[in-house]
Amino acid sequence: MKRNLNRITILRLTKGLSQKDMADKLSISQSYYGKLERNPENVSLDVARKIKNILEVSHIDDLLEEAM
Repeated sequence: MKRNLNRITILRLTKGLSQKDMADKLSISQSYYGKLERNPENVSLDVARKIKNILEVSHIDDLLEEAM
C-alpha cells in the first residue's frame, strides 16, 4: 500500500528533522505531532504558524497541500 505524503512530512524530511525534533520545537508530544502530520486539517492556527516558521514556508496554506 502506497502512502500519500503531505507537505508537512515532505518539508520536515527535507530539513532532516524527525517527528520528535518537531514535537520538541513545538513543545508538544511526539504522539500529538504525529496525529497532526497525518491529519493537518486539525492543526490549530497557533501550531500551524509555529510549523510554518520551523519549516521556513511563506504561507500556512503551503503546509496543507498533498504531495505524492
